[in-house]
Amino acid sequence: GIFRVDIETEAVTPVVLSEPGIYSHAIGWSPDGKKLLYRRGDVNNKDVQVMERDMTSGAEREVLRGKEITPADALST
Repeated sequence: GIFRVDIETEAVTPVVLSEPGIYSHAIGWSPDGKKLLYRRGDVNNKDVQVMERDMTSGAEREVLRGKEITPADALST
């Protein structure tokens, strides 16, 4: 999963939780810091998605889907 850590209080808050067999890792933030891009996929890389999560509403949308998606692919969308 992906977690947010408050450096002042050391509080840990889950942002994205993953099911068993699925991984998620952050790619980067939008310039305004309101959206997070992250890569999600199965452990065999048969189904990989780049997701965009609105940090205010929690809404998510799929940005890219494929087998060989790199962080550069995601940031160029």
